[in-house]
Amino acid sequence: MKRFWKVVTWLFIVLLLVLGLFLVFHKQVETWLVSNETKQVLEQPAKKSTKKPTYKYDDIKPVGLSDVVKERKNTEDVNRAGKIAIPSVNILLPIVEGVTNQSLSVGAGTMKPNQEMGKGNYALASHNMNDYKTLFSPLLNIKTGAKIYLTNGSKTFVYQVDRKEYIDPSHVEVIDDEKGKNEITLITCSMDGNQRLLVQGKLISEMNGESSEFKTAS
Repeated sequence: MKRFWKVVTWLFIVLLLVLGLFLVFHKQVETWLVSNETKQVLEQPAKKSTKKPTYKYDDIKPVGLSDVVKERKNTEDVNRAGKIAIPSVNILLPIVEGVTNQSLSVGAGTMKPNQEMGKGNYALASHNMNDYKTLFSPLLNIKTGAKIYLTNGSKTFVYQVDRKEYIDPSHVEVIDDEKGKNEITLITCSMDGNQRLLVQGKLISEMNGESSEFKTAS
């Protein structure tokens, strides 16, 4: 009996150690998985998936480790439309059509169907991982005047940030098109998740081909 309780005690200690290690490192594992998945999607050529993009705003929730692991199996289902680079805050992400937990977990998701770079209000959203380096987390440090680069592979569109503020999640009108205005809108959660960080910029130029910024960012 004494031996039995000794084994049980050691098993309990090992269990506590494993649990402790998980609590300490699960965030690092989560962000590593997201970053790794993002790089894989970036390296794949832009393409249309057979799966139609959806815009499920009500289904969006803070991303967790289980969500990341689950979405790693489904990256071939995403519609990759291009890339976004913001060198000043080390952002380099694939642009994925649609708003779902999957699209916001592997890159920047388009917030409206049939958006065209350089035309109207090109709106993108992604998760804030609260680490200042993954997905749209670095947007918390962006400053007005920063350059935002979009590419669809054949052209690069350059925007300059002129607005940054926190808004209520109900203010969805910020992604609407405004006649005669070509701009970009980026949305992510605040640190506490109760507000949304809004970053907007105006289109200042466009060029043929893919800018070198997509090689130097991130």
